[in-house]
Amino acid sequence: MVRILVDLPERQVKDLAAIAAAEKSSPAEVIRKAVAAYIDREKAPTASVFGIWKDRGVDGLAYQEWARSEW
Repeated sequence: MVRILVDLPERQVKDLAAIAAAEKSSPAEVIRKAVAAYIDREKAPTASVFGIWKDRGVDGLAYQEWARSEW
């Protein structure tokens, strides 16, 4: 694990401590979970595009050939 120094406003530190206490966890664990959730939300959706045509009932190559035939 890598250590990163981050400056937080006092209010966020207090809120973080309250959340950690409510979860019976450490502030560091709460921050790790928050960062993981942020990364999952902001990550480029490259992996989620594979298989996008599986439920369309149309052969992808046939569609591609049809679309190109319009050119």
